[in-house]
Amino acid sequence: MNSFLFRSRIVVVLLLFHIKVLQGANKLEVELDLQSGRVIPSVHAAKSQVSFIVQPTPASQPDRCDGQAVVRLDFSGPYKKAKIELIYGEEPRLWTASISNVPTSYGFGSSFNYSSNCATAEVFNQQFRVYGNKLPGFRFDSQNGNSLMVAEDEVVEKGANMTIDIANEGITWETRYVNKSFYWDYIKNNRYLFTLSGQKPTFGPPSHGHVYAGFNRVSYGNFHNGSGLCRVRITFKRDLSKDSPCASGNHDCHQFAECYPTKRSFKCICKPGYLGDGRKCKEYDPCSANNGGCQHLCRRNSMGHASCSCNEGFHLHPNKRDCLATEEVRKRIRIKMAEASPCKSKDIKDHIVNKFHTKLLSLDVCNFPCKIYKPFLRCRPKDTDRLVVSVFFDIELHKNVISPSKFCNITCARCQMEDRLQKLIAELRGLTNGYKLNVTLYDKTFTFARNTLRISKEKEEKEKEEKRKEEGDECYKTARRKFKRQARCQPGKYYDIYLRKCMNCSRGSYQPNRSENFCFRCPNNKTTLHTGASDISQCTGTICGGNLTSMSGVITSPNHPDPYPIGIECVWNIRCPEGRGLLLLIPNISLPLTMDCSDHLIMRENASPFSRTTYYACESYDNPVAFISRSKDLYVKFTSKSSNEMAEGFKIFYVTFQEKYRSLVESIVQDGKLYGNSSLRKILQDESLITQILDIMVHPQKFFYLPKNSKNKLPEFYSFVEQKVADKLNLKPYK
Repeated sequence: MNSFLFRSRIVVVLLLFHIKVLQGANKLEVELDLQSGRVIPSVHAAKSQVSFIVQPTPASQPDRCDGQAVVRLDFSGPYKKAKIELIYGEEPRLWTASISNVPTSYGFGSSFNYSSNCATAEVFNQQFRVYGNKLPGFRFDSQNGNSLMVAEDEVVEKGANMTIDIANEGITWETRYVNKSFYWDYIKNNRYLFTLSGQKPTFGPPSHGHVYAGFNRVSYGNFHNGSGLCRVRITFKRDLSKDSPCASGNHDCHQFAECYPTKRSFKCICKPGYLGDGRKCKEYDPCSANNGGCQHLCRRNSMGHASCSCNEGFHLHPNKRDCLATEEVRKRIRIKMAEASPCKSKDIKDHIVNKFHTKLLSLDVCNFPCKIYKPFLRCRPKDTDRLVVSVFFDIELHKNVISPSKFCNITCARCQMEDRLQKLIAELRGLTNGYKLNVTLYDKTFTFARNTLRISKEKEEKEKEEKRKEEGDECYKTARRKFKRQARCQPGKYYDIYLRKCMNCSRGSYQPNRSENFCFRCPNNKTTLHTGASDISQCTGTICGGNLTSMSGVITSPNHPDPYPIGIECVWNIRCPEGRGLLLLIPNISLPLTMDCSDHLIMRENASPFSRTTYYACESYDNPVAFISRSKDLYVKFTSKSSNEMAEGFKIFYVTFQEKYRSLVESIVQDGKLYGNSSLRKILQDESLITQILDIMVHPQKFFYLPKNSKNKLPEFYSFVEQKVADKLNLKPYK
């Protein structure tokens, strides 16, 4: 009997050990210590699934939890699920976790529109947010008109352990608090969530089954960072059985297609550069449709994807599709001297250069904001007994000096900068020919030869310019146009080359000269009180912000709808009366594309960056967003630090409502049908209707008592609201 029991125990132990071995084979675990900067186990043990974009860094102090790391998780192999456990040893501050399908995620679901497959889950302060992919119809699953799907407050705290399970088209999250209570929720089988099985994007590169995770920072950069997360444990789970057709090869996918297992079977998806249903795949050029999503140049790379590049004078944005104009236009000027004596002494050369630079500045050559760099002198032998002496100097015009027409894009603005510099060079040529740039030194006058002022060009620059001329560059096309009426434009106006008439300079700009096709931006953070300013003295300091206590109102960026000034910071405080909530609507927002979110709008509970946050934006959105404040009072801050590319800013409408109707207002505002329907989106952007729409949303008890003629003006919106009011308030239409 004892022998039987002993053998039984051995069998049980062996069975448990076998199960443990099988479990170990079906999962892979990696742990990051953000206090010491260590990886457990070593990187080599998990290199097949985890690659470090930013190696774990130790904390700034031994007792702190502010070390950072960025990892790429690979789901293209046998592991199809991952559990990410976040262990908080301090109070969570700012961005402590950002998990996204794209490497350019920088917080609040934004990624510079890098790819439509951009699902993101992130922990910000004590909030947990989930953002969806921007695939067709994604707004129907949105809570605010953008890509927000879930927003929960007070999900994490000091001492809490939060677990986030990532799977294909699904996510589950659970938090265990210090007091042993826990909270959990999930979203499954939603195509707007993580794409781990080769789903094709509508724009941008596919994710290839990769997920990027930033800890105590966002994955794109540490300009958005945080602290409080001490340890991270990542566990991969195998979700591909040995009998899967993809594993055994018993499938009918085309040779240029990938096989992906599903819950019951498998699916075939053509590889990049091929098009078809997966059973049949045909090679195609990704640049043939919509230029591959590229703003300028597109070519097919070796991986079969569209690869974008930019024209001369532009550089590629982080989203790998858009092109940003180079910050300035710069020309090198060369003037020949009439004699070779300056080459005899270095001391004479230095004195001539300094005197010449002083004269250029004293003559006020730039009658607009530009920069003249210090000249240099070069002696070059022309033949055996003769030297050619030339003075070189650079003139630079920064792009934020120009304020073109609102119809003028970045290329057009750059052309106008080129045109302005050409006029300046013509004026310099006149000064040279009039001997007004001559330099006197030691009672001797050094003269510059007439008709020798030229734009110095290297061989490569000449080839590029010739190519631009041959291809019909916009600057050269514009330069060939003749505008007879341009000469009639008075100071304070500019000639709009698209409208073909003189227009007043917009607020925040001025034009002291006649016959120009642009205006100058006011320097620093200044603006003008009215349009049509003709002198820089009319630029005054920008006044914005304030305390708002009314039941409804409007907040706008300075100068809106004209471009806002550079280098401003505006703060508004909205105070809600007791027993009332706050509803906000932004028809659209125009902010420049920058790599560090230097221009941004944020709304939170108070001035503390750790307070409860309602909204954040640092790029443009053409569609409306509406949301309810996550706090009773709201602190709204707008910051502009970039060289603004003519962004127009925003206009925010807000209104308060009774708290007893909060659930009804939420059911209206957070319903994706309000944003997925194109007709309703247009209504939300019509400023003549917004006041009426907001009034309906915040006074639902009056809905069935509105005049019939008012309902007939907005039939789609009224039918959308009617059923919600009837269900929530148990009211029936008044007859």
